[in-house]
Amino acid sequence: MRSRRPLHHRRNAHRLTWKRPTRVGSMVEGVCATPTGQPWSDERPAYGRILVVTDNPIARALLDLAAVVGRQASLRFDAGALGDLRSAGLSAADAVVLCDHDTPDRDAILALLLDGEAGYVAMMGSKPRAAATYAELSGRYDDEELRRLHVPAGLNIGGKGPGEIALSVLAEIIAYDHDRPGGPMRVG
Repeated sequence: MRSRRPLHHRRNAHRLTWKRPTRVGSMVEGVCATPTGQPWSDERPAYGRILVVTDNPIARALLDLAAVVGRQASLRFDAGALGDLRSAGLSAADAVVLCDHDTPDRDAILALLLDGEAGYVAMMGSKPRAAATYAELSGRYDDEELRRLHVPAGLNIGGKGPGEIALSVLAEIIAYDHDRPGGPMRVG
């Protein structure tokens, strides 16, 4: 059985040099290249905080993944979440994620966030739950204000487990922070 590794990885391992993958490189070059020609940036911009409400497996995975990508994230437990968020001094750079659509004080928390400055506001929930949430809030908030609310939270990557769901939420937060739609980078 042949190895799937490229030849330059199997022979002369001590002489490995990186080779730009031409097919992939040409597909993404115009979309994600920086002025230096690399698809990443060495700049470390200041990001807002990610405040996660409700302790569950998705919340814990979100905290872990946020740490991996260098984002400051913290957990707010249900009992004190409303008070914690009131005193958090939220800014437009901050993201708040309700990791349970049945979070105690959910309506008061959403009102606080939508009336306040938090830039990214999200709640876990099914599509029917999302529709019901938007319907409930549409009497109080206009469409522009409701655009800040992401229900269901996350990008549609098909995630089923806690880690995959957390990844989709973190990806949406990152896309939001960079004013990107969160779709594929590939062109064509």
